[in-house]
Amino acid sequence: MERIKRRIHEILEVAPPGDRFSRAVNLSIMALIILNVIAVILSTVEELLPQYDPIFGAFEVFSVAVFSIEYALRI
Repeated sequence: MERIKRRIHEILEVAPPGDRFSRAVNLSIMALIILNVIAVILSTVEELLPQYDPIFGAFEVFSVAVFSIEYALRI
């Protein structure tokens, strides 16, 4: 169990150089943050909201789920 905790810590915090999986996870989290900012900005455009509101809602649910899992793993 300690080994799993250490690996999760490496992936989310301080990965050793060359750890591709950790890099991919961190880049994915950064990309998700950027996409969330873009989604929030686009959701304020009234012309887009009626057509894309379900997509914005689904993306929000997906994002909250991913960030909740990340948070739980960090604890």
